[in-house]
Parts: sequence; structure tokens; C-alpha cells
Amino acid sequence: MPKYCRSRWAPAHGSAGGNLGRDLTGEMAPDFILKDLRGGEFRLSSTRGKVVLLDFWATWCPPCREAMPVLQKLFVEYKDKGLLVVGMNVNDPIGKARDFADKAGITYPVVLAERGPVVEQFQAQGLPVMMIIDREGKVAGHYGGRTGEAKLRERLSQAGIR
Repeated sequence: MPKYCRSRWAPAHGSAGGNLGRDLTGEMAPDFILKDLRGGEFRLSSTRGKVVLLDFWATWCPPCREAMPVLQKLFVEYKDKGLLVVGMNVNDPIGKARDFADKAGITYPVVLAERGPVVEQFQAQGLPVMMIIDREGKVAGHYGGRTGEAKLRERLSQAGIR
């Protein structure tokens, strides 16, 4: 099974398993407004004061699907401590993404990143890509490829989630 999935529109390159272009760690996260799976809007800057874990995924990506139960577990465990997990679905039709998230039992927000500027700004050329954003809006970690639960817990702890 692959460590990461190449996107269907751009070759994987860069570091961390081949999915990242430029590592954004230490930079302010670019703001965005995207539609969620229920038709509402999600704005990243509205999450200031929380630690945000962005998970770029697609239904066709096996490592992406494998990470979802862990992300759901962490979201439930740490949401009262300031963690917000946001699924960033890349280029699945809304109905397919919504059905998949519902069947997977995902209760954290999922937005439609498509294959446009947000995917490019966040250097998510291959999947999965995860990004941890601290309470001030700065990128605390930018990771490509498979990431296990222990490593995610360690990275969240470094960002202030305990």
C-alpha cells in the first residue's frame, strides 16, 4: 500500500513523503472561505484561539481513509481543549464526499477544497497532507504522507493540545 497518494491533477514532489511543495511551518496560514458539506461557509480566520488540524484528503486515497478514524478520535477527545479538525476534501463531488464522511462517522467539519487556490496555497500537491495551525494562526507543522496516532498526538502536544 502506498505511503501517499499522488493527486490526480499534479505530480507529487518536495519533501515529507513526496506530497509537499514548500514546507509552510513557521508561516502564517493563508486565510480562506470554503463551502462545507452542508452548504454553509467555513472561514479559517474564524478559528483563531483554537489549534486547527487541516487534513487534505480524497475518497480515492487509501492512506487518507485510514487516517480518518484517528482524526475523529482526536477531535472528540480534544475538542474541549481547543482542537478543531477540519477535513479538506480535494476534488470529490459534494454528494460523494458527504456520503463518504457520513458513512465514516465523521463529526468534524469537512469543506470542499477542490483543486484550486487553497490546495496550491497549502502545498497539498499529493495526498494526504496535514497541517497544524496554532492558536495565533501560524503553521506549527506541515506534513505529507501517512501519519500515525502517536505522531499526531506528539505534534498536537507541541502546538498546545494536551
